[in-house]
Amino acid sequence: MINVTSLYGGLVYHKSPFVLAQLESVMGAKAFREGIGNYLRRYRFKNASWPELIAALDAATPEDLESFSRAWVYRTGRPVVEARFEEKDGKLARLVVRQTGGLWNQKLRLTLGESESIEVQLSAAELDVAAARGKPVPDFVLPDGGGQAYAGFRLDKRSEAYLLAKLP
Repeated sequence: MINVTSLYGGLVYHKSPFVLAQLESVMGAKAFREGIGNYLRRYRFKNASWPELIAALDAATPEDLESFSRAWVYRTGRPVVEARFEEKDGKLARLVVRQTGGLWNQKLRLTLGESESIEVQLSAAELDVAAARGKPVPDFVLPDGGGQAYAGFRLDKRSEAYLLAKLP
């Protein structure tokens, strides 16, 4: 197993933790633990496939895990996510998160400047973040400051300029 990554490619080993973390966020921690427990009991000392794992997890949640699997496991590539904002009188009038490249249901932690963050569930092509309205305009917005999402991230020009100026 010295070159285990050559069997499947590096993508499997880099993407898998994101898939499981996002699966847990979609289901909720309690339902995820219940589904994993059922899966491990049922397939103890046996081989099992991804569809069998999804079936076990699906029994523990009302969420559509087949749709999740189509995006996260069977779709190639990754989405592109960006956050854009409009300001009025030094306050955020609107903050929108957009994804292209298909719908990937995932949790993001939007980071607004040095001290504020907002967790959102991005499950559509566009999400208007109502919780950001009225907050002071930040120096930058990171679409996933929490580092748990799987995407290519694009910064708005203001955020990019601010962050590049802070590099050593």
